[in-house]
Formats: sequence, C-alpha cells, structure tokens
Amino acid sequence: MSFRFLHASDLHLDTPFSGLRSSDDGVGARVALATTRSLQNLCDVAIEREVDFVVLAGDIYDGPRRGLHGEHVLRTELARLGREGITVYLAQGNHDPIEDGYHLQSRVPDNVSVFPPKVAATYKLRSSDGTAVHIVGVSFGVRHELEDLTPLFPLRDESAFTVGVLHCSVGTNSEHERYAPTSLDRLIALNYDYWALGHIHRRTTLREALPPIIYSGNTQGLSLKPSERGPKGVTIVTVDGDMVTAEFAPTGDVCFDLISIRISSYEDIEQVVEESLLAVREYELPPMATFAVLRVALEIPCPAHRRRSFAAELRSELNALLAPLDDRYIDSVELTTPRVARSEGLAETLEGFLQTVSPEDLRPLLAETLDSLRLPSVLADVAESLDEPGLALLHAQAHDLVVSLISGEQPSEAKEEGVEQW
Repeated sequence: MSFRFLHASDLHLDTPFSGLRSSDDGVGARVALATTRSLQNLCDVAIEREVDFVVLAGDIYDGPRRGLHGEHVLRTELARLGREGITVYLAQGNHDPIEDGYHLQSRVPDNVSVFPPKVAATYKLRSSDGTAVHIVGVSFGVRHELEDLTPLFPLRDESAFTVGVLHCSVGTNSEHERYAPTSLDRLIALNYDYWALGHIHRRTTLREALPPIIYSGNTQGLSLKPSERGPKGVTIVTVDGDMVTAEFAPTGDVCFDLISIRISSYEDIEQVVEESLLAVREYELPPMATFAVLRVALEIPCPAHRRRSFAAELRSELNALLAPLDDRYIDSVELTTPRVARSEGLAETLEGFLQTVSPEDLRPLLAETLDSLRLPSVLADVAESLDEPGLALLHAQAHDLVVSLISGEQPSEAKEEGVEQW
C-alpha cells in the first residue's frame, strides 16, 4: 500500500480583504487576486507531487457573494486536475453552506464530488497502487451548525483505507467561532486512518499517531491577525504500508506577517527610518509568495511617538522608499517604548543624574510633556503654577519612581509636610 493525497481547506475565494489600509489601488488589486492564485498554486503542488486525489475540507468560498473570476478559476483549476487523473472530494463549510442556495456540485467538473448536508457520504476509489480508499464526509447545511456531526459518520470499513473530511471545531479555539463542535475521542472512536479537518486557519496537528488528525490551515492568509500570518499552504499525506506521514507544502501567494524591530539607542529620525527600512528589505518572502503585507512593531527608546501622526508618517515614508521593490507593503506601524532595564551601575548613574537635575529643572520638562498630551489649557498650565514645595515633591516622586523601575520594588509614599498629594 503506497499512495499520496493532498488535504486542504479554507480557500475563502473572493475574500474582499476589506481590512487592508492601503489607499493604493495597485496594492488592493494585487492582494484581491491572492485567493485564486493560491488555488492555482494548490493545483500545481497536487500535479507536481503526483497525488491520487485531493480533499477540500470546507469554506471554498468566503461568503454568499461569489465573483465571476473566482468561479471561473475554481472550475478551470479543478478541471486541470481532472485532466491529470486527479479526483477531488469537497465539503462546504460555515462560510459557504448549502442553505445559501449555492450547492457546488452543479458548478464543478465531473472529477469533483461534493459531500451532501445532513448525511455523511462515502466515495470509493482505487489508488494508483490498487489500494481501496474510502473518503467519508459531510457539508454544512446551515451556516451556524451547532450540532456535532460525527454521529453521521459510519465506522471504518476494515477493507479500505478511510479518510474522514469534516469542517468542525475540536475542543476550544478562541480564534474561530465554535461550529460543529466535537472531540478527539469521538474522531478516534470511528477508527479512520486519517482525518482531514477544516475551519481553523492556523495549521495544527491535533494527533500525530494513527490516525493523524490535522487542520491543514488556510491556503492563503487573509489579514494581519496572528492566525493569518506567515506561510500558508496544504498538507501532503503519504501512505506507505502502515506509515502515514504528513508534510506542509506552501501555496500562499500573498504573505501577511509581522516584523519586530528594536532600536537600542536613538540618534535621530533618519536613523529610525534607515534601520526600519533595512529590516523590512531583509524580510524574506516564504516559498510561493510573490507579495507581502507587513505590520512593523517598532520598539524605540525615544519620545518620537508622542506625535500622534508619527506612526502614519513613518509608514508612508517607508512605503515610498520600498516602492522600487514592488513585492512588499507596510500596512501599519506600531510603536512601543522599552521599560527601563536593570543592570549593574544603574544606582550610580541615577545618583549622578539626580545631582544634576534640580526641582526647578523639572518645570520645563513637565510643561513639554503636558503640552504634547494636548490637554485642556487649565491642565496644561499646571507646570507654571507649581510652587517650590510642589516641584520638590514632584522631584522626590520622580526619584522614587525611577528607583522602583530599576529595583522592581513599589515606590515609597513621598509626601512633604504641608504639601498635598496630586
């Protein structure tokens, strides 16, 4: 017994990518084609790896609105697999349930079988080496399928290698709504040889031992959410005797990803731009990806981010400088400031600092800070209205706060006689 098949799910054809922040029509048009191009990549992988069949575990479309381009590419690519002798077994999920009046069986070529709702269907074939294979699955009849669908599945026929195809939630997962909930124990109890699951977009192996139970993840990332980032693709399953092995094969055309940049010492804005640009340029696109939409998480030890527009200005500047590359786009920049680090000698450094900064020196610093916060004028004038005891108290509290950041201890209650806390 030796053969190979491809397991994929969550193609989400015709995804609108409405969360993209780009005002550039070229970027929007480029990303809009990602799901259909990933389908073309999927079929390329299936042909190159000489699989016997393909199983698609739900959410072929993103929603009830199906575009002409997505439907055309789906029919064309599935027919291409048919010409190579590859059959396809397809389930519809919560994003494309049959209740929407869009039963895919009437819209796909003859080499494709679509699982019905409400009852599990079994499709039988012989692999290239003559092995009897049964593929059992069910489609969502309604979008909000809240019942466990595993009772619809028959026990394994001992005479055949059996693949279960199910769009479902196994256990708990906060990243996705809980549809067709079930458990590992219920899947294992059916004694199948492999479970091809869909619905969870992050590739996840629930069980490596027989039977392998795997979420292949989506074929194309859809946003900058953590579950959508990084390489996306399909699972190639190889059966060799009693061994069943699964490997990842990339298909994502556009990669959504996060780049973390830490600037350890701040010199000027030009330095921030240069170091950020270098990091983004050094980002390597995953195999098969031709474009990247990136979020930059920038840790910077300076007050530049006090300007509310700084992140947006930096994003625009970086995109302008990246334009010649034409294969990456920065969707957003997030700024953070590192906490004070603990190290030897900080106590001496702090002591020297406090000797050079008097309470009166705090007045212009406080005024600048309050002004940057754009507070009402009454509050912004606090710096000018503080008397000497008030400044002395502020100086003492600043001392305690810095010491607490270094030592990890809570700051003491600094209070000078005759001066109210504020």
